[in-house]
Amino acid sequence: IAFTSDRNQNWDIFAMNTDGSNVILLTDNSADDKAPAWSPDGSRIAFASDRDGDWDIFVMNADGSNVILLTNNSADDEAPVWSPDGSRIAFASDRDGDWDIFVMNADGGEVTHLTDNSADDKDPAWSPDGRRIAFASVSNWNYHIFVMNTDGSGVTRFTDHLVDHTSPAWSPDGRKIAFTSDRYGRDDIFVMNAGSPGVNADKSGERGSLPMPTPGADGACQPGMTLQEGDHCTVTIPRIHVGTDRFEVRRGFGCYGSMCFSRSANLNGFDVIKNHDDSWTIQRVP
Repeated sequence: IAFTSDRNQNWDIFAMNTDGSNVILLTDNSADDKAPAWSPDGSRIAFASDRDGDWDIFVMNADGSNVILLTNNSADDEAPVWSPDGSRIAFASDRDGDWDIFVMNADGGEVTHLTDNSADDKDPAWSPDGRRIAFASVSNWNYHIFVMNTDGSGVTRFTDHLVDHTSPAWSPDGRKIAFTSDRYGRDDIFVMNAGSPGVNADKSGERGSLPMPTPGADGACQPGMTLQEGDHCTVTIPRIHVGTDRFEVRRGFGCYGSMCFSRSANLNGFDVIKNHDDSWTIQRVP
């Protein structure tokens, strides 16, 4: 197992046996090294390092020898992941002003731009059959899981809830995608089908899907309503555990009429207060 640790005052790459024994230091310098990724044949490790002043992709032998720089530009390149046949490496880079997904040959040659938009794209993950790449991208204020062909075509969004979804990882048979989401107020791991978006997506064990807001009692928030200065309404959001006493109200996303409720700070002049009965009072700030 390759992993990152700051036990030597900076982040380095280590390797150990699967039982935790025989820990070996693979990188040893004053810079930070992170995101180790084994090649399919187990002979090499790709990783990101800022040893040259910005984050670049390097590759080394499994014992830490023969370190080779693969990317060399003034931007940051991170999150390397090998293709199943070991011939190519996908990675994230901000070389064009925002984070996009790129792919290159395993020797650093023939760099290809796969995603090209104003959103940030990160966390590439190659499918076991080598035909698709899952990644996280910002859409409607939050990160969501997308899947595309390895040439950048056929981009499809797989998650919907207005919370963050990151770090996709394929099951060995390519039928499932695991990912991280904070929909319950903390980062948890979820699994969804990889075949079609929306089919059993966003479910983990018996948790089920994130519930939509439901109206509270008197003075309940109504679909499409507009709050004027000093006005307020109440909404009850069941079965959500949050680590904050504030919610934000976003208008125009169609989550609940013209308003969407998600965990965050207040936004756009709305103040949201948690009540003792687990409802939330949404108040237009005077």
